Amino acid sequence: RYELVTDLDLWRLPIPIERFMSQLTQRYALHTILNSASAEGFVVGEQQLSADGSIELVVTRWQG
Repeated sequence: RYELVTDLDLWRLPIPIERFMSQLTQRYALHTILNSASAEGFVVGEQQLSADGSIELVVTRWQG
């Protein structure tokens, strides 16, 4: 768990804080999933960013 502390009067990014937090949360989740999948022996087969900003991720694992 993390906490973002900022002075909104000095916010200079071209996107609203809510959108920034949404993107940050999405990226954190993506990296968490990728690390967990890798640790379990999965390989990323495909990763696509959709027009709505969602990420589709396909992972595979071959057992042999």
